[in-house]
Amino acid sequence: MASKELKKIFFKRDSGQTLVEFALVIPIFILIVLGTFEVARILFTIHGLDVSARGGARAGIVELDDATAVTVATAAAREILGDFNLDNADTAVTAEIVQVQNADAVRVTVTRTFNFIFTNAYLSDRGSFQLFPTNIPLTTRVTMRKEG
Repeated sequence: MASKELKKIFFKRDSGQTLVEFALVIPIFILIVLGTFEVARILFTIHGLDVSARGGARAGIVELDDATAVTVATAAAREILGDFNLDNADTAVTAEIVQVQNADAVRVTVTRTFNFIFTNAYLSDRGSFQLFPTNIPLTTRVTMRKEG
């Protein structure tokens, strides 16, 4: 008698309730996981742009000649971008000599178009309305002043 009551308690017929709940939850879970990957990629890209701009400005500021400072700063920024695997046609590096508080400074600007994987692969070409962007421009600018 007790075993029949236990079977009724633990082995109820759900008639597909679990399958329906799974079908409702799994798309949301997949979106969260893919969104986490996209956020990690964009943070990595922003970090790479920041490090390359800072490294380029640092390399350019130690040069005594203004003409070579721009060349050295651009080359150093490109080299660091290569270390992050970000140096391609989507990335633009500019360096210039500017005046900051009556002293020469090197300003390095790094710009890159960030392409989302998920929205480009699955949500592009779905008509004129787009809920999610397919790419966004990222820009970082670092200015370092010559001391002394």
